Amino acid sequence: MQNLSAVAATWVAGGSGIFYSMLANAASRPDAAFLAKDADTAMMEVLGTREATASDQIKLDAPLQAENGAVVPIEVSTTLPSPESVVVVVPNNPTPLLSVIETTPRTGNYFRMRIKMAGTDNVMVYVKSEGQWYVTSQEVRVAIGGCGG
Repeated sequence: MQNLSAVAATWVAGGSGIFYSMLANAASRPDAAFLAKDADTAMMEVLGTREATASDQIKLDAPLQAENGAVVPIEVSTTLPSPESVVVVVPNNPTPLLSVIETTPRTGNYFRMRIKMAGTDNVMVYVKSEGQWYVTSQEVRVAIGGCGG
């Protein structure tokens, strides 16, 4: 019975693309960017530039006020054609880069996650589409800090 459960779990994970995603992204993890203490350094490591075009084709849903910065739910979607990457940054966090998602046609264009915020700040979402970086942002006020605050 245990073998059957293991086979079923492997089949479900494989069919959902979990193994594909892990293998596809294993070689391209930007460790230096995740360790950067300032947003400019992190953005240069990930984007290769500090410049991005503001876009209304990226939708960021985040609370206007979060009671606890340790758990801030956000939703990101885009109508940009063929998104390649989605990057989430909170500039004043101790480590500003929170997420780098390399997308494929199988991953779609909608993502939900919970992020940590040290305090009130802008949540910035960058999307790479057709070789160009686009950005949107929203301020989230934090009542209780989540990153060591």
